[in-house]
Amino acid sequence: MLKSSSFRITTYCGIVLACFLALTACKPEPSVKAGRQSPASSAPQAPSPSDGKGTAVANGPAEIPCSTPGTWTITYTAADTGIAVGGGIVFQISPFWGWTPPQNQSPSSPGFVTATCSNPKTNIKLSTSPPNRYAHVMVEQAPLFPGDTVTFTYGDTGNNENPGAAALSDRYAEKGERFFVKVDGDGDGFYTLLTQQPEVTVLPGPPAGLVVTAPSLVSPGQPFPVTIAAVDRMDNWVEQYTGSCTIASDPEGAVFTPRQSDEPVIQYTCTLPREGVFRFHAEDETKKLQGMSNTVTCDATPSPYSLYWADLHGHSRLSDGTGTVDDYYRYARYVAGLNAAALTDHDAWGFEMLDEHEHIWKQIKAVTNRHNIPGTFITFMGYEWTNWTSGHKHVLFRDEPAPLFSYRNPASDTPDKLWQQLKPYTAMTIAHHVGGGPIAADWTYYNPEMEPVVEVCSIHGNSEYLGSDRCIYNPQKGSFVQDALARGYHLGIIAGGDTHNGHPGRGDRQAAVNGIMAIYAPELTRASLWESIKKRRVYGTTGARMIINFTINGHMLGEVLQASKNPARNIFIQVTGDGALEKVLLIKNNVPFKSWDTGALTFTQTIQDTGTPAQKDFYYLRVIQADNHIGWSSPVWFE
Repeated sequence: MLKSSSFRITTYCGIVLACFLALTACKPEPSVKAGRQSPASSAPQAPSPSDGKGTAVANGPAEIPCSTPGTWTITYTAADTGIAVGGGIVFQISPFWGWTPPQNQSPSSPGFVTATCSNPKTNIKLSTSPPNRYAHVMVEQAPLFPGDTVTFTYGDTGNNENPGAAALSDRYAEKGERFFVKVDGDGDGFYTLLTQQPEVTVLPGPPAGLVVTAPSLVSPGQPFPVTIAAVDRMDNWVEQYTGSCTIASDPEGAVFTPRQSDEPVIQYTCTLPREGVFRFHAEDETKKLQGMSNTVTCDATPSPYSLYWADLHGHSRLSDGTGTVDDYYRYARYVAGLNAAALTDHDAWGFEMLDEHEHIWKQIKAVTNRHNIPGTFITFMGYEWTNWTSGHKHVLFRDEPAPLFSYRNPASDTPDKLWQQLKPYTAMTIAHHVGGGPIAADWTYYNPEMEPVVEVCSIHGNSEYLGSDRCIYNPQKGSFVQDALARGYHLGIIAGGDTHNGHPGRGDRQAAVNGIMAIYAPELTRASLWESIKKRRVYGTTGARMIINFTINGHMLGEVLQASKNPARNIFIQVTGDGALEKVLLIKNNVPFKSWDTGALTFTQTIQDTGTPAQKDFYYLRVIQADNHIGWSSPVWFE
């Protein structure tokens, strides 16, 4: 086998998305030695001096629209160390999101690959692994000398004699998407990435719709922004869109004023004259584009809290996703209209492990901090602790210093050890895809100070309880959110994207379910949002921006009340859907206590639990819209 960084295929609710693929997954040559094969593998093997040496350049379309056929030549030039007989070169396309798998079996089929060598004395043997997205050349008979070249032609049409052999580009837009080239210089089977990879830019397709976002809670007469961005059919941001939009409110009455700014989206300042529930419809008649905003509630009642939307879990090309760090945050802010976001690339999963490349972690932190603008858009530094025994957690930091503690480090290879390492810092962890998926959560580990909330759903599926609607794949009994609550754990409920497509806050159209979180906080700053998350003033949805207000005895969601001082249970529920509501359920101790069927956009109810009050009682809401979107409030507990 080729020795390299590990990947694996992950299924999202029956949809196989090409994540976690690797060169370790199959045996292209029986003479190539076995390498690391387990995601739980420990320290990386050291490369030899000739591994990862040389240069590679790509010729072909430097810019290409997504999902478009093309042909590229990737020419590798040997370094001063050359490549010994038995060594080789690997060309691998991004294993994510739609590049045609390289194959050398059918000259007329998509992704056909050929390879040539400039040294006539050297014989090269080409093999491919379509499931793992790579082509491999082994050097035979004579070595490659300095300056010798090997050229892969990816999507080789034979001078257009076989046009069907062209390779299809990624379906997700990305600036500078990399073709990966790895080299084994001494023939021991260990392949190392070149320092510099060839790149190609994948452009979005034509605009197919408009994304309209606005704050969820506003006051009469107070101006607020409305943002419009164009996206293609796969939700890629069409930043070059220059169409002319009209905008109107439903019901009528909103006053819109175009905003002149350097921002890369269309913006209006809106004022609502009266209380009520509004939505805004944008349309470009010429290009036949339209979009509807989230629901906006206009309320004159003063409140100490605003409602902010965030996605604190997602990936870029720096681990197992698509897109740059910069574009991740730009999409979150300008397209998804989020108030806050965090990029959480893996500590030790991908082509270049963060725990092996400190400069990458520093780069992520620098870009994250640059995008943090108090009052406008908040970012948190973070990464995913990718433990394959006790479950995955993303680690968030409020401020610097923000060190990376890898699951592969013996000093931080269990949750308890991780929390101990994080204790000196302003940090928190959030368990995700807890019910199953790639790896379920081990709830024997719990730290209320370090882990205040849990992610109930993401593109992996719903982890509320075993058998829940659109339940997570590979479910594991005892690992769900309700299992943790039944243990008495005080965990607020949020949701996250776990997107790998560069679309934080918008999810993935191919996933059965997505995730986003809401935060009640006094102001839009790191400190304010952080404090609200720690106090569990949060809730999660599958992507809909429904507005949930849930109190018991006047106390907000996420609070812990003393049972002896609260014998009465006066429960207030107020929900405004991001579409028609179907059902609102009040869950008590993991069992539906009350439920209401409704076809309205809004729902308000005040009830009293007249049963015998007990310590360890807890209540939370599950809200279901007619379009199958779900929302979950954080619980209120009694102790």
